[in-house]
Amino acid sequence: MNDRQSHDMDTPAERISHLNVGDVSRLTNISIRMLRHWDEMGLVSPQRDWNGYRLYSDSDLRRLRRLLLYRELGIPVPRIKQLLDAKPSEVIRELADRRGQLARKAEHINQALADIDRLMNVAQKGIDMNDATQQSREWAEEAQSRWGGSRQWMQVAEYQVRRTSDMQERDMKQFEAIEQRLADAMRHGVKPGSDEGNELAEAHRRSLVWFDVTPSMHVCLGRMYVADERFVQHYDALEPGLAQWLLALIEANATRFGVDLDNLTWQ
Repeated sequence: MNDRQSHDMDTPAERISHLNVGDVSRLTNISIRMLRHWDEMGLVSPQRDWNGYRLYSDSDLRRLRRLLLYRELGIPVPRIKQLLDAKPSEVIRELADRRGQLARKAEHINQALADIDRLMNVAQKGIDMNDATQQSREWAEEAQSRWGGSRQWMQVAEYQVRRTSDMQERDMKQFEAIEQRLADAMRHGVKPGSDEGNELAEAHRRSLVWFDVTPSMHVCLGRMYVADERFVQHYDALEPGLAQWLLALIEANATRFGVDLDNLTWQ
């Protein structure tokens, strides 16, 4: 109930001894149908005149004002019916419970607002700027220029918001462990297209948890690993020639899924 409704009910209600249901509806902005429903429920039951029309007394209006107050607080109408005739101690307990509910809801809403702000920030800039280093900021700018309009870009943003720092660190360690497995496999002569090679390629694809990587996308990434000198240096530091070997591993595995290596698409 807004301040105007409260003022309107306080002022004329004290001067007019009885109001019909239409008058009360206009006074309170409550529909006639709802007023009749509340009458039938026993919430606010005015007396009737000799024609059977409802006539609201000052007492009825005060009771209605209390009903509207509790309804504004979000208390269910059946419970309001009990509170209107309850002792103050019971009403206070109900209000305390309701306050606790609203406080928890407010906390949830505030967290949701913070998550929305963070997700928007990450989606726009590619990284959580609160935790960003200069190097990661530069990477984010480059990544956004390449993939900022893709669905996968949004998935990366969602990942950063959804996963805690500890979870992200654990994911990165698992990814690095896969890279070590790849280096060991290359040293031991594992061939692209072999059962072990395909299993390793799939393990590598699964370790890219930042977004959903299809076999076709996996090949695109593998080709980027050999085209970008930074990735070549990273992989070849683990084992010389690893970047090129990993691409061969990924391509051989992707053909099992029907990927056309000569007509590659990011999908």
